[in-house]
Amino acid sequence: MKNSNRKTSDFHHKQMEFGFLQSINLFRNINDDGCSEYSLNITLCGYPYYEGNQKLILNFWGVKDIEIGDLNGLLKLLIYITDISEDQMEGINYRVKEDEYQLFSFYCETFEYEII
Repeated sequence: MKNSNRKTSDFHHKQMEFGFLQSINLFRNINDDGCSEYSLNITLCGYPYYEGNQKLILNFWGVKDIEIGDLNGLLKLLIYITDISEDQMEGINYRVKEDEYQLFSFYCETFEYEII
């Protein structure tokens, strides 16, 4: 639990530099055995963005109950990731919500982020 809180805290600090949505990609694998849970990739950048500037890449796995609003416009996002693992919901450890404009919200099993 302690590492999870640090992970979300570190993310909240880093996102301040990269608040503008560049891309969002929701996908899952489908094969003969059925399909996997959804995964979601979000790319955030600073503004103005110039080729070669750093980006923040967010990867979420086991995405459930996703809601997406109007993504039009150049808006600085404020994404909150809350550890809800103590709620003991099967396969759900985090609640993710864009709070400033209510652009999206969902639950997920795990996430990672990196700056490239």
